[in-house]
Amino acid sequence: MKRKSFLLIPTVLLLSLTFLSIFNTNTVAEVPEEKYLFSSERDGNMEVYSMNTDGSNQTNLTNNPADDGFAQWSRDGLRIFFISSRDDSGKAQVFSMDPDGSNVRQLTDDGHNHSTNRVSPDGSK
Repeated sequence: MKRKSFLLIPTVLLLSLTFLSIFNTNTVAEVPEEKYLFSSERDGNMEVYSMNTDGSNQTNLTNNPADDGFAQWSRDGLRIFFISSRDDSGKAQVFSMDPDGSNVRQLTDDGHNHSTNRVSPDGSK
């Protein structure tokens, strides 16, 4: 009986991993492997920074008087989503920008404070 259960566990694990790889496509973000995102108040208010994995090349991406944080890569690695109170309402809204901090776009404007942002599994929302 021990021999059967010994073989059953690896078989079930292999089948589970196969199932996940077939039906769980596009759930891993293709982020630049050499860049991390983080938030810091080192410049007087909360800003979004990027840095190399070895800690070098720390760059302020947002550089705005409003607080910016909760940065997250888009699924394709081409945009960064973040929360900021930089719009006229003063409420925290969701924004996106290019990896170098340019081309900032406001994505929400609904009068609510957004405390987090999440990217849908297929990257469309």
